Amino acid sequence: MKYRVLVVDDFVSVCDGLAAMIEKSEHVGKVFSAYHAAKALELVKQRKIHAAIVDARMPEVNGIALIRILQQEFPSIKLIGMTSFDDDDTVIAVLRTGVPGFLFKRSANTKEVNHCLEVLAGNTYYTPEVQKDFLITASIY
Repeated sequence: MKYRVLVVDDFVSVCDGLAAMIEKSEHVGKVFSAYHAAKALELVKQRKIHAAIVDARMPEVNGIALIRILQQEFPSIKLIGMTSFDDDDTVIAVLRTGVPGFLFKRSANTKEVNHCLEVLAGNTYYTPEVQKDFLITASIY
């Protein structure tokens, strides 16, 4: 099966670069780019999206709110949170949504993105930095 993946990021170069990496995956048939939440919702309604990589911080409707909307309205979509910010508040806010995957933009290379796309098979993937940050933060609370 060839999957359809959506990348949502307000920085066009990041969004398109990530989409280009994903297009190389043998399991991905089509990649869509959205530079804001409204376009992402439009694409999800028009296409059968299997997975979405969503930036946590975007103007207007932020990524965390978009993730929650997608979870409620399109529960079959596998969601991957992403950010360039490594502050605990952003990481924890995304992880609290229950997404099965998380990437930092700074470490998102082709190999890591392919690992993260394993969420399509029902697996989880959190970049090693997030695993470390989350475990440290979780032990504090």
